[in-house]
Amino acid sequence: MTINAKERGHPDIHAYDQLTGLYNRSHFLKKIKQLDLPKYFPLSIMMGNINDLKLINCIFGYNAGDSVIDAVAKIFKRNCWREGLVARWSGNVFAAAFPETDSCLSPVIIRAIKRECELIAAVPIKITITLGVATKEKNDQDIGDVIKNAEARLDRNKLIEAKNLRSATIASLVNLLGKKSYETEEHAWRMQSLAVQFGMALGLADRQLEDLILTVTLHDIGKLAIPQHLLLKPTRLTPAEKEIIKGHAVKGCRIVFQSSELAHLAPAILTHHERWDGRGYPLGLKGEEIPLLARIVAIVDSYDVMTHERPYKKAMPKKEARQELLRGAGSQFDPELVKMFLKLDL
Repeated sequence: MTINAKERGHPDIHAYDQLTGLYNRSHFLKKIKQLDLPKYFPLSIMMGNINDLKLINCIFGYNAGDSVIDAVAKIFKRNCWREGLVARWSGNVFAAAFPETDSCLSPVIIRAIKRECELIAAVPIKITITLGVATKEKNDQDIGDVIKNAEARLDRNKLIEAKNLRSATIASLVNLLGKKSYETEEHAWRMQSLAVQFGMALGLADRQLEDLILTVTLHDIGKLAIPQHLLLKPTRLTPAEKEIIKGHAVKGCRIVFQSSELAHLAPAILTHHERWDGRGYPLGLKGEEIPLLARIVAIVDSYDVMTHERPYKKAMPKKEARQELLRGAGSQFDPELVKMFLKLDL
C-alpha cells in the first residue's frame, strides 16, 4: 500500500494538491492515523522547506517556481518507500512519513533528497532544501507532537544553515549574472576587495562592512530580469531601451527583498544609481538622502568599470579614472567620500 500519490478514481479531489498530486496538509493529518500503529514504529516524520522559492519566482517567474515545486515533490515520492506518506504541507514546505525508519536511517534519506534537489534543472541556479526530522518510537508519544518536533527541527536547521545557504545563493546569482551580462564574477570580486579597503578606511562597523560587501556584490542583480539582448546590445540604446535598463535598480530591490537574509540590502540596491545632485534614478534622491552604502557603491563601481576593459571599451589608466571621480565629486558622487576613496593605495 503506497499512499503518497493520487489514487485513481478517488472521490475526494479536495484531498490533493492540484500542482503536485500529493496529499494536502489536512488529508495528510487524516492519513497519518493509518501509520500511527506499533507495527510501523519507529515512524519518522520529515518536514522539508524549499529555500529561496520567492526569489526563484521573482527572477524566473511563477511557472518556473511551480516546476521546482513539482520536481521536489517527485523527489519526495521516489524516496518515500513502502507504506510512506507524502504531502505538500504549504507553499514551499513538504511533509513525509517514513514507517519503520529510525534515526540511523533518516540521515541517509536526508542526503539523498538534498543531493537530488541540487540536480533539479528547472532553473539555472542550484536548488537547496532544508529538512527536519522527528521520530515516534513508543505508542505513548502523540503523533501531533512528533510532527511539531519535526517542524521545530526544520526551523532550527534553517537558522543553522542560513549563512551557508546565503553564500550559495549569492554565488549562484553572481554566476548567472556573469553569463547574462558584462557583470562578471571577476568584477564582483574586485569590487568586494575595493569595498573592504574603502569601508575600513571609513571606519565602518563590522556589520556595516559585511552589508557593504553584499551590496557591491549584488548591486546589479536586477539585470537578471532585463532582456539579455539589451544588456549586450553593441550599438547605442534607444531612449525606450535606456528606460528598460534603468529598471534594473527597482527589479534588483524586489529580488533581494524576497530573501529574508538579503532584504535589508534593498534600499541600497534600489538607490545605487542616485546622484549627489539629485539627477539620478529611480527616486531622484539628493545628497545624504541617498543611503551611505549606495553612495559608496556608486564610487567603487564607477572606478572598477573605468579601470578594466570590457567588450565595448578599453581600460582607462588609474590616473585618469581618479580624475574622472574628482570631476564627478559634488555632482554624481558624494564629494567627501571621493576624497576618502582617492586616499586609498589603489
